[in-house]
Amino acid sequence: MAAAPPPAAEMGARPVGAYEGYCMKCRATRAVANPQLTELANGRKAVKGTCSVCGTGIFKIL
Repeated sequence: MAAAPPPAAEMGARPVGAYEGYCMKCRATRAVANPQLTELANGRKAVKGTCSVCGTGIFKIL
């Protein structure tokens, strides 16, 4: 019988609002508002969202 997959917490899942990225407009690390998990064509995970201060788009490869 196959083993059960590990819980999401062990796989790197984070609660909403826990992602940070570099905002090019603020030139600082900011919290990502409205984060959306995305998978790239090569299988890597990424987060798309907006800067919590100025609203500029932020994209971060995890």
